[in-house]
Amino acid sequence: MGATVEWSRSSRGLMESVFSSGRAPPPEPTPTKPAERGKALFDSEDSTAKNKKKAKAGGVLQWYRSRREAKPWVYGLLEGAAFAAAGELVATCILKQQSADPMRLLFFAGWGAVVAFCVAPWLKLLSSLTLSRPSRLLDSMGKAVLNQLTMTPLLTLVFVAAWEVMLKKTPVPELATRGVGPISEPFTDRYKRTAVFWLTADFVNLLLVPNNYRFLVALAMGAIWAVLSSHMTT
Repeated sequence: MGATVEWSRSSRGLMESVFSSGRAPPPEPTPTKPAERGKALFDSEDSTAKNKKKAKAGGVLQWYRSRREAKPWVYGLLEGAAFAAAGELVATCILKQQSADPMRLLFFAGWGAVVAFCVAPWLKLLSSLTLSRPSRLLDSMGKAVLNQLTMTPLLTLVFVAAWEVMLKKTPVPELATRGVGPISEPFTDRYKRTAVFWLTADFVNLLLVPNNYRFLVALAMGAIWAVLSSHMTT
């Protein structure tokens, strides 16, 4: 009898505490099926693996960025060489379906480094100029035209002369004796194509891309131009 009274009191106390708090007792957890537990575990592991890959990629990118900031010239030359060499490989191995020529590959890699060396300060100078204050559109177009009248013909002339000497094996004295004759026709033809491509590329780069990323965009455009350049150069 005493035990019954004691149980009744404890039960009444529990009910009073529940109703006085205004909350019902927590429901019992619903048991999950083995398949659901396996799917949840797989999703968790997959998410963890993706997060690790992202963290690793971010770490590599951060490491490269810090090294590039420490030695911008060195990494700029390497990037220029890599982009140009990649363009040569795409043009030769994919478009022409031929085996890669080591001398051509070396030439384009060296040329990419030369272009990067010239373009980096020149692009910085162009970005600092203001040719038209009222209109950013006209300002970008003016800078792009200015580039086609200055840097582009100079680089085109150097490219054609270097091609004649290094790959066509034309002796420098012979080239100097004959003057601009051997390179005048290929220069004119190449300059027209180069100016059309880079006028568009420079205009888009100067108009839409922030200053900090213009050099990398120029290198990416250079890789596309290297594909076209290699494809049309024999």
